[in-house]
Amino acid sequence: MINKFYFIIVFFFVSCSEIDENEVESSAEDLIDWTSIDLTNDFVVGNFDEKGINKTKLQAELDNISDFSRSDLYSLGVIYRGKLIIENYYSGNADSRRPIWSITKSVLSSGYGHLIYNNQLLNTETPLSLFYSLDTAEKSSINIGNLLMMNSGVGDNLGYVSKSDPIQYILSEPLTFSPGTWWAYTSAGTHLLSDIMTKATGQTTKDYLDKHILNPIGIYNYDWESIKEVHNGGFGINFRLLDMLRFGQFYLQKGKSGNKQILSQEWVDISTQGLVNFNAERGYGFLWWIDKQGDDITYSARGYSGQFIVVNPKRALVICVSSRTRNNNFNYLNGIDSFIKQLINSFDIVQ
Repeated sequence: MINKFYFIIVFFFVSCSEIDENEVESSAEDLIDWTSIDLTNDFVVGNFDEKGINKTKLQAELDNISDFSRSDLYSLGVIYRGKLIIENYYSGNADSRRPIWSITKSVLSSGYGHLIYNNQLLNTETPLSLFYSLDTAEKSSINIGNLLMMNSGVGDNLGYVSKSDPIQYILSEPLTFSPGTWWAYTSAGTHLLSDIMTKATGQTTKDYLDKHILNPIGIYNYDWESIKEVHNGGFGINFRLLDMLRFGQFYLQKGKSGNKQILSQEWVDISTQGLVNFNAERGYGFLWWIDKQGDDITYSARGYSGQFIVVNPKRALVICVSSRTRNNNFNYLNGIDSFIKQLINSFDIVQ
């Protein structure tokens, strides 16, 4: 536990939140090095009086949650300058594991950074043909980077989850465009990434990520569904809110936990920049979404029906949201997206 400067163990409640009794409350004057927190320890608990927080605006934003249906919101967590400012549960508690859906893809991306920077894959230009026999030259031109950027041309046919041979099913489907010429979201393409990780390492995707990424940052007990012995690369992880916060803070810390560099800083930087630009404000990296407001860049992992891990480096800010899964809840999705943007502005830039 990060407790060098803290001596009083307290329970700290915010709204419907439940903070672990081993977490430590800090005063507003206490500063910690948010760039190298040991993520295997409990978070230091802060409060709305911390330097850089617009307390009035933050409370007003929280009060407005009910305006767009609190019944769909499971949990909300915020870390600012390394301190846990909000840990609110509107359904369930700190032990509740919820589907994070396509945030799974961003977790998978971290594994590819480890593979490449530890020389288990040459680079992102490694071709699929190294792992599969493909039926066209066009498919043979697809590389790992295409799958990570979602410009491979592999279609988003979710039928793979119910097939007797999901990988062969995906590979046999015609491409929707020539690799590298367009962008289209595809869970089938990222499922190939999970299978390739298994082939490259001789381990399941979950075992590899547990050993090299997730366990070293304090994420242990979670679920990840598999399909025919391959963990689903499109979706399928269930995380606790604190697991989501740890993963977001891990990226904010440029792949560090404490003084240990677990994931290459270069990989974090590359994968969270706009490698594919949709317009001047929005883009996509290596399985991360990118939003730009001038030089104020926010990147996020997003999942179906309102799951978010949002990182704003200039503010040293991580925001995580877990939501109930139901179809076509567009009012909620629009509301929570707007809420997150407003919430970001409750915190001052620190760099």
